[in-house]
Formats: sequence, C-alpha cells, structure tokens
Amino acid sequence: MIDRLESLAAEWLAAKAAEAIAVTTRRVAEDRMIKAIGFESGTEGVHHYDVGRFTMQVQGRLGKKVDHEMVTVIAAENGHQALLPLIFRWEASINAKAWKELDPKIAFEFSKAITVSPNRATFKITERE
Repeated sequence: MIDRLESLAAEWLAAKAAEAIAVTTRRVAEDRMIKAIGFESGTEGVHHYDVGRFTMQVQGRLGKKVDHEMVTVIAAENGHQALLPLIFRWEASINAKAWKELDPKIAFEFSKAITVSPNRATFKITERE
C-alpha cells in the first residue's frame, strides 16, 4: 500500500511540475500575443481578433483594491453608510454591478479609497472549422 501511495505521490508531483511548465509556457505565449496585437495594459472588456484560422478573444481586467478604513470614513462623512453593503463586500471588495450603477458623485467620493491596477488579460482561442 505504501509503495503504491508513494508512486501516486511521485506521479502527482510530476504532473504538478508539468502543469507549472505549461502555465509558464502559456503565459509567455500570451505576453507575446498581447505585444503583437498592441493590446494595452489597463484596457478593460472583451476584444475580438480574427487571426487566420483562429478567432481570439482577449479580456482585459482591472484589479481594484479597497482601503477599508477610508471607505468607512467616507461613508460616515457623507451619510452613505447604508450603501456600504450594496457596493462593497467586506473584506471591502467592489460589487462591480452595483458600483457601475452608482451615482457618479457618490462613486467619486469613494474612489479615493480604491486603487485600480491592470490584471492579467485572459484569452479564449478557438480554431475555425
């Protein structure tokens, strides 16, 4: 039994190592494609490209970090405490749907507590039949 489990553990470790190599290889290819198509960091949304026999979708995303204490202070100063559970998830993360529907004046007030940075773009590539 122990020999069999040891063999399976070794198999699992080999698979994890292969997976790490595959992820690195894929990310290098993605970075090269991003550069080749001129996709700009900080671009948000899905962008479509026709590439020979392939269709490519590149989705740009922005990461948003929220300063919990600052959000609480801003809400208290402006009487927006009731909005907190609607537009933020506590550990204060943004509820994107509610944030997009928020009054721009209120969004501006809370924006002082939010840091926006580009996340890694995601890809979906399919071969045409």
